[in-house]
Amino acid sequence: MDKYNHIFGTLAGKILGGEPCAITFGQTSYFSCEETRVPAAWHRHENTHKKQWLADGKLMFSLKYCWFSIRYGYTKNPYEIEARTAELQS
Repeated sequence: MDKYNHIFGTLAGKILGGEPCAITFGQTSYFSCEETRVPAAWHRHENTHKKQWLADGKLMFSLKYCWFSIRYGYTKNPYEIEARTAELQS
């Protein structure tokens, strides 16, 4: 399930510098903008996070995501690398 113009997406965008943004919890992605402004690549990125949640489970995904972000930073977080790779697929 996806939600658009949602406060979670807006808050994530503000934390990351004010850009349009999305954040995924479990099987729901929260986008900061309306559905018509979300490109297919962005959906592929967030859908990858949904698959990661399913594969690792809620607790393990959350712990690993936080650990990877602390250790490697956002851009080198292995979960984010996988999601950015998925953006390029069609």
